[in-house]
Amino acid sequence: MPPKRKLEHVVTKTYNLRRSIPQRARYLPDDIASYIVSFIDAPIDFEFDHDRDIGYERDCVDDQDLFKAAQISTGFWRHAVKHRNSIVKQDRINKLFRSRVRFWCRDREWCESLHGHISTWDTSKVTSFRYLFSVTEIECENAMYNLNDDGFYDAEIDEYVFWVTRFNDDISGWDTAKVTDMSRCFQGCELFNQDLSRWNVGRVEDMLSIFSCATEFDSDLGLWDVGRVKTMACMFYSASMFNGDVEGWNVGEVTSTRLMFCGAESFKGDLSSWNVQNVTDMSSMFSQASEFNGDISRWNVGKVKDMTRMFLVASKFNQDISGWNVENVTNMCSMFSGAMLFNCDLSTWNVSNVTVMIQMFYRAESFNGSLSNWDVSRLKSLDNIFCAASSFEGEGLSSWDVKNVRSMTSTFNGASSFIADISGWNVENVTSMMSMFYGAASFSADISLWNVAKVCSMRQMFYGASSFSSDISTWNVSNVRSMSQMFFNASSFNLATIKNWDVRNTWEYKNRHTNAAILQTLNMRSMVFLELGFSLVGILSYMYHTGFSWG
Repeated sequence: MPPKRKLEHVVTKTYNLRRSIPQRARYLPDDIASYIVSFIDAPIDFEFDHDRDIGYERDCVDDQDLFKAAQISTGFWRHAVKHRNSIVKQDRINKLFRSRVRFWCRDREWCESLHGHISTWDTSKVTSFRYLFSVTEIECENAMYNLNDDGFYDAEIDEYVFWVTRFNDDISGWDTAKVTDMSRCFQGCELFNQDLSRWNVGRVEDMLSIFSCATEFDSDLGLWDVGRVKTMACMFYSASMFNGDVEGWNVGEVTSTRLMFCGAESFKGDLSSWNVQNVTDMSSMFSQASEFNGDISRWNVGKVKDMTRMFLVASKFNQDISGWNVENVTNMCSMFSGAMLFNCDLSTWNVSNVTVMIQMFYRAESFNGSLSNWDVSRLKSLDNIFCAASSFEGEGLSSWDVKNVRSMTSTFNGASSFIADISGWNVENVTSMMSMFYGAASFSADISLWNVAKVCSMRQMFYGASSFSSDISTWNVSNVRSMSQMFFNASSFNLATIKNWDVRNTWEYKNRHTNAAILQTLNMRSMVFLELGFSLVGILSYMYHTGFSWG
């Protein structure tokens, strides 16, 4: 074994390309290999030092290893330069091709006279179709912006920039075998609807927004090999006519399907066999996909963290997804909002990691599934979660742990069938109950023991809750700032039971002289005042200061 010694300028031709270990140096121990850095993604303007001391971080290394490092350094340098030159050349090829496409879209006849018809172009060396037929961010950034009289900016963009979005020529025969990036390729091409079924996309890794807002596109893509694609986010976003067969796609490498079919109003394909085990983001995936009702019950969603607005306004979706493993999901905001036919028992879902459920079942008019066993202890807001869920009765809600919730604004607003006993809810940290039971006509639970000491707003809390009659006379409402229309049309509630409430901090009380003057002028009884929309506090103020009777 050769003796170990300290390194002092032994290797004289090791070049720093500021990257990680190259393939050719992987056989070396970390002491040496960490200094023979990769050229794979090295910047064009890389730096090098012929006499660099590579031993300032390591004390000693075998002479044999040093010899190997010195042996490969010269060849490594030549390979690095050659590789970087090829990258620069490829980038120029891609940019030249994109410029030629813009030339075609701007002056078709002239371009064809120079380069032939676009359908015959040689694309065999092109590796990127990124922004090929769409307006790039740079083109928008280069626009002239002028502040108008209304305080907004008017953008002055050359008209030719948008000509690419009017493209609709036959490019079915293009050789796409080397293309790795198709992100935003046809984004905004409102007229494009050509046959792309024969394209070879086997090397493509990025299909972000490829057909986003291509409103006429409906080509058959069933034969596409998407096995290498990592992201399909926004892929068919607002592609309102698309209903292609994508059943056989291998999406095993995909990590994001965010907004994938959002606004794809015609799509109703079969996705039951899709392998989505690596997907982490499904937010808005079927949002506004109004025709979609595919069976996705067997999907493995174990890695998904975000399901925000996943079925927002997916008006026909009503599949059994009770078996989904959602234990890693943290956000379910508006997940079924507007999914008017959805009605599935979700009691077995593990939602213990979810922190946001705002508007989760908003306007899910058919939903009446059980939500028992749900651990909602991480939630801080129940705002609008069951708002306008007119069929929901509340099965399973009695056991919910809501001790960390701060806001219950419109929680059951419009939930006209809600009848659950939530008397045991711990609401001691809630600060807003505005419109909480607005229009909850069937609600009649005894919530007399609720601790509402921190609540600041009870505006329209029981508005239209015609069955509510609980005795809440002992509630501490001293911190409430607004009670406007709190019991408007709450026809079963006895206002006399709360005449001793401390309402001095409310906005209505502080403006009591105005309220009292109006009420005295009308000279009507309390219930009539309520029918006209006057607030409870206005009536109480009038009673306190004018001697008005409840009779």
